[in-house]
Amino acid sequence: MFPGAHATSHSGWIRVTDLDGKFLAYTSGNGGGTGGSASHTHSEAGAGHTHTQVQHRHTFSGGTNSGNVNIVLGLVTFASTTHTHAAANSNYATATNQNTISTLGATTNLPSYIDVIFKKSDGTTDIPDGFWAWFDSSSTPTGWSIPAGPKNRYVRGAAASGDGGGTGGAVTHTHSAVAHTHTQDTHGHASATSAGTTGTTKTGTNTQNDAVLAHTHTVSLDTLVAVNQNATIATISTDADEPVYEKLLLVQNDTGGGDTPDGIIGIWLEDATGIPAGWARKTITGDFIKCANDATEIGNTGGALTHTHTDTDDGGGHVHTQTAHSHAGTRLSTSDSKGDRVSGVTAVAAVAHNHTWTSSSVAATNNGAVVTFASCSSKAAYPAYYEIILIKKQASDEACYLPVLGAG
Repeated sequence: MFPGAHATSHSGWIRVTDLDGKFLAYTSGNGGGTGGSASHTHSEAGAGHTHTQVQHRHTFSGGTNSGNVNIVLGLVTFASTTHTHAAANSNYATATNQNTISTLGATTNLPSYIDVIFKKSDGTTDIPDGFWAWFDSSSTPTGWSIPAGPKNRYVRGAAASGDGGGTGGAVTHTHSAVAHTHTQDTHGHASATSAGTTGTTKTGTNTQNDAVLAHTHTVSLDTLVAVNQNATIATISTDADEPVYEKLLLVQNDTGGGDTPDGIIGIWLEDATGIPAGWARKTITGDFIKCANDATEIGNTGGALTHTHTDTDDGGGHVHTQTAHSHAGTRLSTSDSKGDRVSGVTAVAAVAHNHTWTSSSVAATNNGAVVTFASCSSKAAYPAYYEIILIKKQASDEACYLPVLGAG
């Protein structure tokens, strides 16, 4: 692994372009497999969530009446009295919101990393000065040091023709929430009794005065579907974003020349049966290799195959504002109370008539809801990777270079 410029050449070593932009994933099988993705997301667990609604009601009133004339005992005909009905309260109703499944916006899968140029040997030279390789012993090889840059990071292949040494990623992440709404079921209000009459008298055909009849109406407000506005979950928890890993110590050749010490660990990209003499397979328990801070961390493990996030909105979760709505009204019946006597003689029956019934505009209140998100699928948050075999140089009295198709 070379942390320097693409333009720098090393005799007997060439760039492995298959590893450009890739993290290294350990495999117990053969090298060469690929996987991972640039980003991941989460959907809400189960059937989604809904919001209960606080009960609400409207005031309603009747405009100027329209209707038939009134005939009194077949003797005197009166015109319909002009009158209205003042505002009265409707009955309460509680509408039902339907379930909605929320989703989270996609977030990058990049853990904390440092870019390197992966180079492979032609089998004729030692590991060049300035190169990095892994080590799993408490003391570093003679002339090798522990560089600061890779500590607690993963190594990633630099972009095509790019330089090594760049850093990025993070060990935690969060997501932005996608706005959503809830369709509301149709709701109505049980029929209610209107307010009493207000209005004037009318003069009949025989100059008799018809006082306004004292009466009420039973009124039903039409059903409708109210509209909830979009809302976004404001705060999503920040959680760990690391693949399953085991730590090895990354060391740097500072000898001033080529060197391939015993115990150094390189990578093999091909079939396991091709590992040459003098090198043995190195096994680890993690899927990825993370660089240790020092030798005491060698073998430490962590990370996870999957993870989830929680809705951390304060005050009981997020809320949807409802657009104000009103209902038209329909007269179901008129009370049969009698009106004032006309000329002290005749009791006047209620006139068959109607009004245009209107209700006040009301925005019902939705209660808050806390959303539970499902875990992402296994390895969905793994970054783009290339599967490699780890090989460790065995003690030998013979020169044993890092072999062809290995990348140190």
